[in-house]
Amino acid sequence: MKASGDDIRNDQRELQRLMRALGIEQSTMRQAMAWVADKASRLRLRLADFGEPNLALLQSLKTLSVGIMGKRLLWRTLDAAIPTRVRRTGLDQTRLESRAAEQFERVEERAFEIARKIFAADSRCS
Repeated sequence: MKASGDDIRNDQRELQRLMRALGIEQSTMRQAMAWVADKASRLRLRLADFGEPNLALLQSLKTLSVGIMGKRLLWRTLDAAIPTRVRRTGLDQTRLESRAAEQFERVEERAFEIARKIFAADSRCS
């Protein structure tokens, strides 16, 4: 899998730049709530392993897939709702949406690999 962390950081910078250009402030409360939700999610995944370490990884990848799809839809929605304002900021919505689609495919490919390992091991135990 390509450097997804770099992609995520780049997308965050693009979104922050867009928010500044549109005069939208970041909510400290939302950031704090996201931090708490992230920690709770990590704990839940650790507790849900049930002796299968790849299960937590699979769940994490599926959660990441949902987030990436949400990001892709955000770029598409912004382009549909306020295309002129978005383009004036220099945001390349088409490139960002395409990058999100590529990220989604990479994460899903990895999730399928992990799922095959889990279910192959499970079928040998039955």
